[in-house]
Amino acid sequence: MIQAFPFQSADSIEHMLEKIFAHVEVAVILTDATRQILMINPFGLKMFGYREGEILGQSVRCLYAEQEEYVTQGAQRFNYPLGTHSDVQSYVQFRRKDGSIFTGEVHGGQMRPSKEDGLYYLGFVKDVTSRLAADQALSALHKITSSRKMSHHERVQAIIDLGCCHFGLPIGFFGKKQDDHYQVLWSRHPENAYPPGAQLNLSQTYYHQILDSADVLAFSHLASAPLSAQASFHALGAEAVLAAPVFLDGEPYGTLNFLSPVTCVPFSNQDVELVRLFAEWIGNEVARAKDIEALKEAQERLQRLATTDTLTQLYNRRFAEQALVQEIDRSRRYHQPFTLVQIDFDHFKNVNDKYGHEVGDLALCYFADAIMQLKRAPDMICRWGGEEFVAILPSTAIQGAATFIARVACYLADHPLYVEGDPVILRLSAGVATYAEGDNLQTLYARADKAMYQAKHQGRNCIVDENDQCYGCHDVADAKAMLPPDISPEPDEA
Repeated sequence: MIQAFPFQSADSIEHMLEKIFAHVEVAVILTDATRQILMINPFGLKMFGYREGEILGQSVRCLYAEQEEYVTQGAQRFNYPLGTHSDVQSYVQFRRKDGSIFTGEVHGGQMRPSKEDGLYYLGFVKDVTSRLAADQALSALHKITSSRKMSHHERVQAIIDLGCCHFGLPIGFFGKKQDDHYQVLWSRHPENAYPPGAQLNLSQTYYHQILDSADVLAFSHLASAPLSAQASFHALGAEAVLAAPVFLDGEPYGTLNFLSPVTCVPFSNQDVELVRLFAEWIGNEVARAKDIEALKEAQERLQRLATTDTLTQLYNRRFAEQALVQEIDRSRRYHQPFTLVQIDFDHFKNVNDKYGHEVGDLALCYFADAIMQLKRAPDMICRWGGEEFVAILPSTAIQGAATFIARVACYLADHPLYVEGDPVILRLSAGVATYAEGDNLQTLYARADKAMYQAKHQGRNCIVDENDQCYGCHDVADAKAMLPPDISPEPDEA
């Protein structure tokens, strides 16, 4: 706080302060004891939008947005005793000549040139509107990127929405190059002109200008942009553009764009840094989503490997045992039937002995393809081991299961596998057992297995249920009629 000056007049003080603060980039205002403005530096005139002759002699009240703020500042900040000052940071809403409002950070207090002179007030005002808005945007960005309640899609969309609101630009979208087009991935548009999935002609965008420069593109007026970019601005209907490249693992991936169909105030350095930060976070979100997707795909591949038979691509025994436990539990809770069928090829050893194991493997795959095309969506077909298979048929009773297996047997009989010109007809024996109260995996499988061996004992090429009823391929009503037309072409002769 200044208490005395070696000058004897107010004019001398004003001239001295004019020289000292002529090039300072904060508003400096000197008033008398009644708070009438005696001096304001050039930066202050620019900040408030006045000419010097318009403001000198006026009450400082004309600079405040609210009367209450004017009174509060006068009472609390500018009336501290000489030699003391307030360290409290003060943010005040000020009004420019054109009526626009901004937030200023205020410092200052009383001063007296000499003991004989009257009291003066010296105030310093710094426009912190952009800084406070940037702080709020950073806080909002942190909440978005650290949210565990939001999905990846919601976080990216929230960043775009935040950018539109903060920069005052109504259009925002994030996209990437897709073949010869620019594909929009996320967007915000008052007329939904660029919905996700929309494709733009690359020549109508400034995509290459951004990626070539690897930096932010910031133009508040079309005329201020390079000629190379003006055509794309015009094609997008944009007068103002703030855009940044998005990188993924250090490589260009796409662009984050904020547009306005009308000109806007010039973008500040903080705007440029913020859009760069938004683009960086979107790149992080995309990378994180890709990592999660890659991990999910790897887990699914491992799951498939753990539950899939490598030869036939049917489910394996491990999956079958897990599925049986789940179906038993479901049937127990919801009283829904389900049936297990144990399938074994007849005289399969003869195929291996005559044609070799490669043809035997081909025969197993041929059977797998046929039964997969004939089954219903919820049915599960599994290779139990060797030439043994099981069919797990939800919501199916014994008769339905027998009909299904008869259809498979009919198809194999009518569509032999040709090997070296010879038809190899695959015949099977099957045992059918349906879930009964109190069953577990072992008891249900034992009944189906027993019925399958009973089919072997009864001459093979038939189906036997747990009640010892035997079904031949053509004995089951409508089994053959239910077959679709050739579901696959006969294999080429090998």
